[in-house]
Amino acid sequence: MAIDANAVSELVRPVPEPEVVAWFSRRDSADLYLIASPPRSTPRCGRTSQGVLAFDRAAEARATAALRRSMGRPILEAGCRIAAITCARGAAVATRNAADIAHCGIAVIDPWTDDGASP
Repeated sequence: MAIDANAVSELVRPVPEPEVVAWFSRRDSADLYLIASPPRSTPRCGRTSQGVLAFDRAAEARATAALRRSMGRPILEAGCRIAAITCARGAAVATRNAADIAHCGIAVIDPWTDDGASP
């Protein structure tokens, strides 16, 4: 499962949300991957380091910006990159910004509201 930076950053807050801490505690860390999405000006990297899902050409090809625009639901570039990375790898994504990534063809999990039923 891909993990958006907003979910990881919650863990290092002085007082993290208990729901997020509980959500992470129910996961096997070997199955969690950070998302590496460089700024637009940074060259794309085709490699995937252990534990990191990178933005590369395969992910870029799966970007769903045009689809979202045609649905009347435009998506910001950052959300599109996250969706593309996870979609290209057949992964789900954990993020607080579920609405930003909805309708992109991937499973989206919100650790702030997840009831524990999802994997």
